[in-house]
Amino acid sequence: MLLLGVDAPSYKLLIEEAPQHAVCAFAYRLLEAEPAFAAKLSQAQLLSVVELTASGLRDDAHWETCRRVVPAVEPAIALRLSIDLFKASRELPDLQLLKHAYHRVDCFTRKQVWLPAELGALWTSHRDALQREVVEGALPHATTLGGMFSAHVPRLDSASEAAEGGAKQEGRL
Repeated sequence: MLLLGVDAPSYKLLIEEAPQHAVCAFAYRLLEAEPAFAAKLSQAQLLSVVELTASGLRDDAHWETCRRVVPAVEPAIALRLSIDLFKASRELPDLQLLKHAYHRVDCFTRKQVWLPAELGALWTSHRDALQREVVEGALPHATTLGGMFSAHVPRLDSASEAAEGGAKQEGRL
């Protein structure tokens, strides 16, 4: 079978009937032809596809398939795949995939996936940009320092305005 090859429907049937054997051998070929099939694979099955792992993504020939698979899978898997893809490629489209995947996951998953540890040296060298592009957009404005204090703390330009403001509050002027 490996020598003669089969078509996408045959790959699907093999993967559905004997997943423990067929996923490793045929899943990547099927995902190349039909990325939406990734939604039918479990997280363990998808992460067992060697070409979509961190080591498999060292080969840039696998990047395009991974880019097409990420939007088709559930958010937690998409985040894992997009982190590995961005670490391998360091390209702007993959940063955008990472951003979208990071925004799609729930707060608990965001806490579990600590980007500085996941991205390592890449985070160290581009911390400010990654913080701004990926992390800050995922947080509601009220949870950031600026958001927590901006509506509740009046800004005074000078001491005279502070005194004038205090006088107005006491009813005198």
